[in-house]
Amino acid sequence: MKPQVVAHELGKRLADNAIVATDSGTITAWAARHIPIRGEQMFSLSGNLATMACALPYAIGAQLAYPDRQVIAFAGDGGVSMLMAELATAVKGMRDMVAERYRAAVVDTIRFARPELAVLAHASPQAHRYAAFTGMDATRAGLFDGLVVNCWQGTGALTATVAASDVPVLASLLAVDGMGGRPDTLAEQGVAALAAGAAGLRIYHAGLAGDAGLEHIRELTATVAKGADQ
Repeated sequence: MKPQVVAHELGKRLADNAIVATDSGTITAWAARHIPIRGEQMFSLSGNLATMACALPYAIGAQLAYPDRQVIAFAGDGGVSMLMAELATAVKGMRDMVAERYRAAVVDTIRFARPELAVLAHASPQAHRYAAFTGMDATRAGLFDGLVVNCWQGTGALTATVAASDVPVLASLLAVDGMGGRPDTLAEQGVAALAAGAAGLRIYHAGLAGDAGLEHIRELTATVAKGADQ
């Protein structure tokens, strides 16, 4: 496929108020010739200076200035390679604006519909996971009633999250063999998680556990109940 086709098809799909930023070089001509500007769209490029690798930082700046508008960085492999570090800026913006706003809206909806429910979020001390299912930043957890941390491969993440968070942190244990789970040691994992500061335990994929897995879950609950009695 010729790159001109990409520019042409992109142009047809842009919102009427989209902002397009392009790099300097042949890609500038492709954008100018094959992305028609219409409506309230804006088009940015380096102009007389022909600065290399400008599309990505231009697009990031445009999105910060106009968070509700569609922003496109039309860049080639050379331009992106030269300023690839700016992707970290884009991820930070996604964390601080898009993910935060989305999470707040979802939590507000849940609390309005079911105020009696506790709202929990999965967490990870690894910042690059923040936008994913397992990635809530523990230092931003005030929105939730508690955090859940995967602990079936150790309690390191749990310990770090407990230290950083002001809300209760629960340990998630895996009831099946897949994804690194060790259901035959659920009881030991539960005891270790509680000793590391977990406020409670959650069993992930309990509904998929076989007979052996269900027996390990019973062993876990009995061990935890025995410890509570003592």
